[in-house]
Amino acid sequence: MKTFFARLFTVERTSRSMDFAILLLRVMVISSLVYHHGSDKIPDWDLLTHRKVPLDPIGIGVVPSLVFATFSDLICGSLVILGAATRIASLFCAITVFTVAFFIDHALTTPYWPVPHGNHAEMCWIYTAVCLFLMIAGPGRYSIDAKFFQAKVTEMTAVGAAD
Repeated sequence: MKTFFARLFTVERTSRSMDFAILLLRVMVISSLVYHHGSDKIPDWDLLTHRKVPLDPIGIGVVPSLVFATFSDLICGSLVILGAATRIASLFCAITVFTVAFFIDHALTTPYWPVPHGNHAEMCWIYTAVCLFLMIAGPGRYSIDAKFFQAKVTEMTAVGAAD
């Protein structure tokens, strides 16, 4: 179990230019996700819950769907920007934007591919790709994960290797 958490918060050693590129990707793309998808749900909550076509793509209910989407886009997106629990937070963001892109904008429109203009599915696919990239690559050295967990991860890995 220790090695699982060690790998979850590990920040691999890469070049400073790669870490700076990951920082730019985290801040620029995910702040767009937080601003355009996360913070927009709060003032429009009543409108979103009382639409003629409810936003319940996977059948768990309108309010639970909106709570999960708001949590992942706003809270988890903010965590990804800061680089805190990046892999877990980006997984939640990827699940939400994939669900929106596929179930709401993609699968419910004809033709299925390419997505017709006027939908925001293209941005959701880009958000999904960026979130999956950050989940795999990690937050980089310019992150909260690197500052707080790197020393502990090195110790835990050494302890795990000795066992």
